[in-house]
Amino acid sequence: MANEDTTADTTSDTPAAVARSIATQELPRLRQRGLRDLDLKDSRRSPVSCPHIERMATAFAEEHDESPSSRPARIAFFLDHALADYEKQDASSAIFVRSLFFSPTDAAVPLSPGNLLDLAREQSGLSDPVDTGRFDRLRRKEFVNFASFLTEETKGETPQEMPSDSGERKPYKFRRKPKTLLPRYVSVAISTAIVVLAIGSYLVYQMLKDDPILFKLAEKNLDPYQWPDRSALPYDIDHRPEVGQYVEAQCKYTIKQPDGTAIYWIKIKTQPWAGSWAPAASFEHGTELAKHEPECDMKG
Repeated sequence: MANEDTTADTTSDTPAAVARSIATQELPRLRQRGLRDLDLKDSRRSPVSCPHIERMATAFAEEHDESPSSRPARIAFFLDHALADYEKQDASSAIFVRSLFFSPTDAAVPLSPGNLLDLAREQSGLSDPVDTGRFDRLRRKEFVNFASFLTEETKGETPQEMPSDSGERKPYKFRRKPKTLLPRYVSVAISTAIVVLAIGSYLVYQMLKDDPILFKLAEKNLDPYQWPDRSALPYDIDHRPEVGQYVEAQCKYTIKQPDGTAIYWIKIKTQPWAGSWAPAASFEHGTELAKHEPECDMKG
């Protein structure tokens, strides 16, 4: 029966059919099992079938000289890079999808699929049990968007290419990462030049940056009730931000948790709430966005 399921997933060769299979079958399977345990096999579980993503990951790995050898590591390697590219197109959606598959960088230990799901609910402002349906609809929508991105990235190749002369089917090719054929010494020279340009670009960016991170107030937001020391927040109740409104943060305050994760509060820079504090979780994907803000100087 497992072979029949796999065949059914791979017979449709239109981009729309591949995207639908990835969004409704493969990504949910990967999320439920967790990337580390894809090949786990016991009396109740068998390895997760994800033929489209697996072919994409295999082709992507072949484009890198140092690529993971195991299937779970190979798929994680591919999704990590794909989400990094996706973030350039839609940062909010990419951060949400990443939170369902990868533990936060500040986590002391890798989180289980269930813990990742709970954290994603919290970060999206939909952690209340009554919001379960809304969160599930959001997750399905973001999976559809990410699957469309993946199939767009492989649009130059049909999802199932014609067999090669050897009779073997060619895998997906993720076109963002072409493999260099230049001699190693030329690659080193190019890499050095890229590093120099990157440093120069970073310095220019630091001087000219005018595109700050914006926090969008979530529909299901957490009221900034008290500061952690239980003193009242300097929050203007008569001019509260409305749902969907964007604010800019001046800095963040980090509260470390016993499990290795962290809770973030941001100090708002936007008028008329400048100087007010709010939990980052009040905003869409606010916890992940807050990690990129500088730490507030709480001395004095």
